[in-house]
Amino acid sequence: MKALVRDGHKCVLTGALDAGLIRSKTIRLDPNSVIAPDHTQAVHIFPSWSRRDVDRESSHATGFLNAMKRIHGLNIDKELDGHKINRLSNIITMCDRAAGQFNSLKLWFEADENEKDEDSVHHYKVCSTDQWRLAGMRKKVAFRDERVADGTTHPRPDRRYLQVHALCCRVAHLSGATEYLDKFYKKFERMEVLATDGSSADFLIQALELLGHDG
Repeated sequence: MKALVRDGHKCVLTGALDAGLIRSKTIRLDPNSVIAPDHTQAVHIFPSWSRRDVDRESSHATGFLNAMKRIHGLNIDKELDGHKINRLSNIITMCDRAAGQFNSLKLWFEADENEKDEDSVHHYKVCSTDQWRLAGMRKKVAFRDERVADGTTHPRPDRRYLQVHALCCRVAHLSGATEYLDKFYKKFERMEVLATDGSSADFLIQALELLGHDG
C-alpha cells in the first residue's frame, strides 16, 4: 500500500488509477479522465530472495551474489534478503500488462539524460524490445520520494536496481535469449524464491557475469 501511495495510487506507466481503490471509494475518479481504472500490483524490481531457501554453498547462488556486488556494488544478500525484498526501493506500482512486460525483461527504465535529476526525483525513459509493447504507456516517467503526514519518506525505486534490471533486459534482447526468458519466467513466477540448487538463477548469473567482464 505504501508503494501505491507513493506512486499516486496508479500504474506509473499507464497512469491508470487502481480499480480497487475506486471501487472502495478510497479515492475518486475524475469524471473527465480518459484513462480507465485498472488492477494494479506491487512489482518487485528484483524477485524474491530468501536466505533460508538458498544454498549458500551452491556455485550458482554464489556467482549470482558476487556478480551483483561486482557490477553496481549491490550487496543483494543484505539489502533484499527475507522480508527486505518488500522494501519500497524495490517496488513499483504497475498494471498487469505493464508488470508482465517488466517481469519478462521486455520493458525497462533507462536514465533520461535530457532531464536534470534532483535529490528527491529521478527521470527515466521507458524502453522496450518492441515499440508496440509501449502502446498506451508513458514514454517517460519520474520517480520521486514521497513525504507523508507523519514526517517519514517513502523512497523512490533504487536507481541501482533499475540499472541492473535494464542491463539484463538488453543482454536478453541482444543475445536472442527472449524465447529462453519466456520459458524461464513462466517457471520462475511459479516459485516464491530461487531454487535451492541455483538453477533458476542461471540466466541472470550469465547476464551479470557477461556485463561484469565488459565493464
